Order: sequence, then structure tokens, then C-alpha cells
Amino acid sequence: MKYYLNFYVALIALFLMSCKAKDINKITGYQKVDTGMEARKYQDKEGEVYYVNVLGEHGDEGTARRYCIQNAAREFGLKANQMIEAANNLESGASLRDKVGKLSVKEKSTAVSRVVTNDMVLEEDQLFYNPDTQVYQYRAVYSVQLDKVIKRLLDN
Repeated sequence: MKYYLNFYVALIALFLMSCKAKDINKITGYQKVDTGMEARKYQDKEGEVYYVNVLGEHGDEGTARRYCIQNAAREFGLKANQMIEAANNLESGASLRDKVGKLSVKEKSTAVSRVVTNDMVLEEDQLFYNPDTQVYQYRAVYSVQLDKVIKRLLDN
């Protein structure tokens, strides 16, 4: 009888401990962060529009915003090959292929980064401030239309 009682007490203790262990994020110290921006809403539409979700962080609000814009241009540069391939499929003439087809991957990235800096559209943004660290965080989603990128690449 004593063994059965010990067994049931141990079983109940394990059950109670396992109920608390189910929230692994709480155990590891991670908390869900709600940015207020729905990332699923900003998915690239191949051949039409491209999005980037970026962050700028600094002690000065204006500098945080500038860093965010620079990061957006850099992220669009990483999508350069994808954008140029889609542009080649859309553009019937050989003029775009002649202009950017011979460029290296790095040169394509740089060209697209320069072009999109002027044509980026701010879709959504949020500004956060931490008074303890005195740091601003500026989160933003930018988009660029592929037809505008093609036009700028051909003009340059």
C-alpha cells in the first residue's frame, strides 16, 4: 500500500511539472514580440512588386531612420538577381540584357540598390524607444515596383 501511495504521488508530481514545462519559451526566457506589422501581408509578387522588412537602430531618431533606408536598399540589392531575371522575362527588347546582362553579381546588386533608393515606397513603419538604453528602433516595410526598376535601369 505504501508503494502504491508513493507511486501515485510521484505520478501526480510528474504530471504537474510537465504541465508547466509545456511553455518552452517561458522556460528559455523568450517572449513573443508583437511588431504590429503583419509580415504575411508583404510577400514578394514575382515580376510585379518586391518588399523588404528592415530595422534601423541608433540613439538619434533621424539616424535610425536613415539606417533603415540604407538597410532597405541593401536588402533590395540582395534581391537583384531575382529582380533582373524577372525584368528580363518582362522586357521584350534586348536593351536591358545588354545593359545589365554582362555585369557581375556584385555590380547588379549595386545597380539595383542605387535604382531602388529613389523608388522605394514606405508601406508601413513603427518607431520604438527604449529609455533605459536611449536607443530608437525604427522598423519599416518598403516596396518597389519592378516596372519602375526596369525604367530606371534602362535610363541609367
